[in-house]
Amino acid sequence: MRPALIAKLLLLGVMALAVTLVAVAKSINVAAYRPLLVQAVRQATGRDLVIKGRLSLRLSLNPALVAHDVELSNRSGGSAPVMLRVEKVEADIGLVALLGRHVSIRHLILHDADLLLERDGAGRDNWSFDGHPVTADPSSGGTPTQLDLSQLTIVQGTITYHDARRGPDQHIQLEQFSLDAPIPGAPVGLLSTGTWDGKRFDLSGTLGSAGAFNDFVARTGRKTFPLKLKAVLPGLIMTADGTVSSGRGGPRLAVGLSADSADLAASGRLIGLDLPPLGAARMTVTLNGPLFDPRLDDIDAVLGRRDAGSLAIKGTVADPRRFTGVDLRLLADGDSLAAFTRALGYPLPAMGGMKASARIRDQQGGWVLQNVALALGHSDLTGEVTLRGGLAHPAVEARLTSAVFDAGELLGVAAPAVPVAAGGGRALPLFSDSPLPLNLLHWGDLDLVWSIGRLSDGLFLAQSVRLAATLTGGRLSLQAAAAQAANGTLRGDLTVDGAPSPPRVEVSLAADKVDLGQLLHDLRLSDLLQGGQTDYRLRLKGGGRSLHAIMASATGESLLVMGAGQLAGGPQAPAPAPGAEASAESGLSSMGLLHQIAPWAPDGDGALRCLVSDFILSDGLAKSDVLLADTPALTLVGQGSVNLGTETLDLTLVPRPKDRSLLPIALPVDVRGDLTRPLIGANQGTLVRGTGGLAGLPGSPAVPLPEAAGVGNACLEAVVAARHAPPQHPGKGRKRIVKAPILPRVSELMQELIGK
Repeated sequence: MRPALIAKLLLLGVMALAVTLVAVAKSINVAAYRPLLVQAVRQATGRDLVIKGRLSLRLSLNPALVAHDVELSNRSGGSAPVMLRVEKVEADIGLVALLGRHVSIRHLILHDADLLLERDGAGRDNWSFDGHPVTADPSSGGTPTQLDLSQLTIVQGTITYHDARRGPDQHIQLEQFSLDAPIPGAPVGLLSTGTWDGKRFDLSGTLGSAGAFNDFVARTGRKTFPLKLKAVLPGLIMTADGTVSSGRGGPRLAVGLSADSADLAASGRLIGLDLPPLGAARMTVTLNGPLFDPRLDDIDAVLGRRDAGSLAIKGTVADPRRFTGVDLRLLADGDSLAAFTRALGYPLPAMGGMKASARIRDQQGGWVLQNVALALGHSDLTGEVTLRGGLAHPAVEARLTSAVFDAGELLGVAAPAVPVAAGGGRALPLFSDSPLPLNLLHWGDLDLVWSIGRLSDGLFLAQSVRLAATLTGGRLSLQAAAAQAANGTLRGDLTVDGAPSPPRVEVSLAADKVDLGQLLHDLRLSDLLQGGQTDYRLRLKGGGRSLHAIMASATGESLLVMGAGQLAGGPQAPAPAPGAEASAESGLSSMGLLHQIAPWAPDGDGALRCLVSDFILSDGLAKSDVLLADTPALTLVGQGSVNLGTETLDLTLVPRPKDRSLLPIALPVDVRGDLTRPLIGANQGTLVRGTGGLAGLPGSPAVPLPEAAGVGNACLEAVVAARHAPPQHPGKGRKRIVKAPILPRVSELMQELIGK
C-alpha cells in the first residue's frame, strides 16, 4: 500500500474520531452533572458540595471534567463554614470510556486545595461523615458514571489542623502530593513533600492496589487495603506497616508504627504534644481500631539515655484519648538523680545511681501503681500506691516499705544556722511569721503507712521506724515512732485541723531513755552535752496560720527528766559585774555558761548529775514549775518564763554550792533577751534579801539531793520529796517572794515517769 494512501486513511480516521468526540461531547449534558455531583456528595458525606465556578468538559486525548471554585461544607458547629476549598478540580474521564458514552474517573487533580481538619472542645471531629455508600441506579437514565480512580494529584495545598483542647493550630503546606497506580492491580504509590509548621517533610510508600483503594473510598466491595509508609522530618523518622479497613464507624487501623527521634521534646511539638526533654527516643506500637481513635498495643518505648536519664515504657492503652484501659510497665534508669532535672524542670541532687520500676493501671476510676521498686543512692523503696477521685480532689492510699532510707543523701542536709540579724542586732525570728501552706490540707485525702528499717540523714539514725499519715476533710494526722534512736525510743503525733478558723494544731512528743547528748548532736542542734539518759514528754495545742501564731497561742506542758551527763568543756567567760550583762553567744561552751552563772565554783570536769525541767504553757507563755540541775559542785534551781510569742526569756537561776562556805557569794543570775541570743547578768533584785540561798523558790527541793549512787534520778527524787514535805516558814527578817508553798500539783506526765 502506498504511503499516500496510508496517510489519507489515518487522516480520515482522526477526523472520524474528532467528529465522534464532538458528537459524544454534545450528547453529554455537562450542566446536568452539577446537581448529580451535589446529590452524590450529599449522600456520601452528609455535607454540601458547591461548585461556584464553571463546570465544563475539556476535549483532548485525555478528556476531563473541569470544575472551578469548589467547596465542601464543614460540619454543623464547626469553626468555619467550609471544610475543603479547591480552586480547580480536573477529573480525567478517559477517551475510551467517553466513546462508550460513560464517564470513568481515573485521575483526579486538585489545584490549590485548602483543607481544614478540626476537633471541638468536646472532642468531636469534622472528618467523620454521616453519608452512605453511593450505588448506581441503571434505571435513572443519563450518562453512567463510575469511580475507577488510579491517580490522585494535589498541586499546591494547605492542611490546617485545629484542636480546641490543645495549643495553636498546625499547618501543613503541600508542595506535591500524588497517589499513582501505574498498571491495574499494582500497589498505589504515595509521594508527598512540603513543610509541617515550617519544617521540611518527605512522605513515601504504598497503599495496596488501586481497586482496593477505590473500593475502600467508595465503601463497596473489598474494604481492606494494606499500607506501608515512611515519613522523614527534621530529627524524626517514622514508619507505618499494616492495613486500613472500611467499617461502619469509618476507617479502621491495624498498623504497626515505629518512630526514631533525635529530640523527643522537639518531635512532640510537631504533633502538638508537650513531651519532657529526655533527648533521643525510640518507640514501636501497634495501632488497632478507628483511624482517629485507635487503641495502642504492644507499646515498647525507650526515652533518653542512661547517662542523661532514661525511661522505658511497655504495655497497652485501650483508649488513648481518655487515657483509660491503661496497663503499662515503667522503668526509669540514670547514673544520677540529677539526670532527670531537665526532664522534670526541678533541680534534683546529684546523688548516686537511680533505678525505679512500677506497673501503672487504671482501676475503678482511679490509678494504681503496683510493684513499685526504687533504688536511689543508698536508699530503697517498695510498695503500692493507689490514686482515686481525679486530680481535682485526689484520694491517695500508699503502703510503702524501705530497708534503708538516707534522707540526708536525698535532701542534702546541712547543719542549720542560728538566724542572727546582720550587724549583731536582734536575732531574726525563730518562729517564722510566714503563712504555712495550710491550703494543702484541702488538696485531697491521704492514707499513708511507711515502714523504714533504717532511717538516717548522715548523723541522725533511727531504726524500726513507722510513719503513718491520714488526711481527710482538711484534717491531717501524723504519727511517727522509732523503736531505736539515740539508744532509746521516740514517738510523735501531729494533728492539724484546717476546718476551724484559725486552724488548730496539736503536738505530742515522747522520748524514753534516749541519750540526749547524742540526740542533740545527731540533729545538729548542739554539742554542749555528752550522755544524759533522758525521758521527755511534750503536749502542745495552738492555733494560727503561721508557726509564730501557733507558738504564741500554745498551751500544754513540757517535761524533761535527764540522768547523768557530761557538759562540754571550753572557754570560760568572766563573770558579769553587778548590773552588767554577758551575751551567751552560740559558740560559748556549756562550761563557759556555767562559769558565768557560778564564777565562784571550783573548776570541774563538767559532770552533770541530773536535770529536771517542767514548763506549763498557756497562751504562748511557758512558766517554770520545776527547773532543777545538779552537779558535783552545786545545785542550780530556776524559775521564770519563756514567752514564745515574743521569743524572749525571763528566767532567774539560783546556784546553791555544795560547799556551804560559798553560800554568801552564790547570788542569783538573770537570763533574759532573745531565745537565740540570751543575755546573762547579775540579778537586779535578790530573791531572798541578805542571802543567796534557795528558800522560797518555787519547785526548789526542801530536802538535800541524794548522792547519785542508786538507779534513781537524784533531781527527780528531790523534787518529789520537796513537794511532799511540809511547808517551811521563813525566819524572822526573811521575806519570801512567793507566798504560796511549793505547788502540790504532781502532773500526769511526772507520775508516768516516776512510775517507770
